[in-house]
Amino acid sequence: MNCITLLALLILLPVCARADDVYRIRTLSEGELMKTYTSIMLDACRHSEREWHDSSFDPRAGHWGTGISDGNEGIRAISEMVLTCAALLKYSGALRDTERRDYMSKARAAIRYAVATHVTGTQKCPDGRQWGGSWQSAMWTGTLAFGAWLMWSDLDPDLRKDVERVVASEADRFLGSKPPGARWFDTKAEENGWTLICLSVAPNMFPSHPHAEAWNEKAIEYMMNTLSVPRDLQDKRVVDGRPVSEWVSSPNLHPDFTLENHEFFHPSYVACSSYFLGQAVMHYAYAHRPIPQAATYHLMDTWGTFQTIMLPCGESVFPQGMDWELHGLPYINLFAFLATSMKDPLAAQWENAGLQYIRAWQNMQGGDLAVPGSRLGFTRHAIFAEQVTYGYLAHKLFGREGEGPPEPYVTVDRQTTAQRELRPPECVRHFSSIGVILHRTQSKLLTFSWKYKIMGMLAPIGEGHEGNPHFTVPITNGFVGSIELNASGDAGMKVV
Repeated sequence: MNCITLLALLILLPVCARADDVYRIRTLSEGELMKTYTSIMLDACRHSEREWHDSSFDPRAGHWGTGISDGNEGIRAISEMVLTCAALLKYSGALRDTERRDYMSKARAAIRYAVATHVTGTQKCPDGRQWGGSWQSAMWTGTLAFGAWLMWSDLDPDLRKDVERVVASEADRFLGSKPPGARWFDTKAEENGWTLICLSVAPNMFPSHPHAEAWNEKAIEYMMNTLSVPRDLQDKRVVDGRPVSEWVSSPNLHPDFTLENHEFFHPSYVACSSYFLGQAVMHYAYAHRPIPQAATYHLMDTWGTFQTIMLPCGESVFPQGMDWELHGLPYINLFAFLATSMKDPLAAQWENAGLQYIRAWQNMQGGDLAVPGSRLGFTRHAIFAEQVTYGYLAHKLFGREGEGPPEPYVTVDRQTTAQRELRPPECVRHFSSIGVILHRTQSKLLTFSWKYKIMGMLAPIGEGHEGNPHFTVPITNGFVGSIELNASGDAGMKVV
């Protein structure tokens, strides 16, 4: 046996050992689904223990990861692990007593670290700076606050005041301005969505605050400007007491509910812009307050477009390529919200498959949720943990005891128990704004793009395809060719 053969066998051995776990996708009952969610979250917390660091300024404070003031690997990762721990502490009986004490202690310490190092606090992060008032800090604040809210009775009064101080500071800075907008190249749907979760948690968590009413109205405005389209600017229909045209300041999606980010059509940002709306709905549900009509404005319209590019395994194709990691953004939280709150059977099917893939992946990685080779490392792990946690919370907040989401599969006939998977209908779609045409049948998904990226893609969809997690995504710096036009207008093939 030569060295190359031996190396190949060593690489494949872990996969082969767990082949049944990876490839045998089945319909989970609600109890099995929740058990799987819990297992993923528990192992995520256990794996994160190696990333824990005590604070240098307070023995009662600490953080996961680097703890730096900016970027995804600092406060964002901390807030995501706080949410995951808090959800388990609030709802799960699977924690051992020692784990319960440990995760309670770490979550409290991480909250204490975050509020102390905020721009309204008195301490600094390891990079010598404070966080807050920045491009993405509203998202970090919304996630941190929801985690703190889930364990509110276990926080001392001073820590509660500190959380309110940070939330108020981050929410207040949006009161005097309109939500931004952009249709071409760089949508603001994602940014408006993550700002929204701070604005929606604030009035629900602190309803007696003097600014609560203003925060709530601004949250509705950001809801309306997340999946906004051009026709909204003239729409006189009344939503939450005002015409649509008065709420919407700028469109962020094209008329066909596609969007552009990073200067091309980017499905990952369709998903995250949509699931931020679902997270906002959770805040109202947790507070037992009426959910604004705006919270799901254009959500199902966007979902209808998104379905057309989805594969049975619960991941999308990328008709114009993608510039993040392969399998780098699961849509599990979006699927769970649509399945539980909106009772969508296709979303339930993709949640069912996607959750099993995530669990199998985590098993092979020894508890780590980061995709192999990810340059984001622990940050990616924390992001996955957060998304799984929001999926778990969707079931806790929108499911009724003993009742799960709709059946993800439909019966072939009433005389047998044979089942077939639900699929989006066969269609031909011309997305003129982004320059993509799509042809979908029961056996294939074919796309061709002539704008931004000149490329074609064919994804086979065979019977039982939902049990095969491997497909090709055209990562722009991977083993994919792209056509570029030179100065003279001649087409040339560039392979990267």
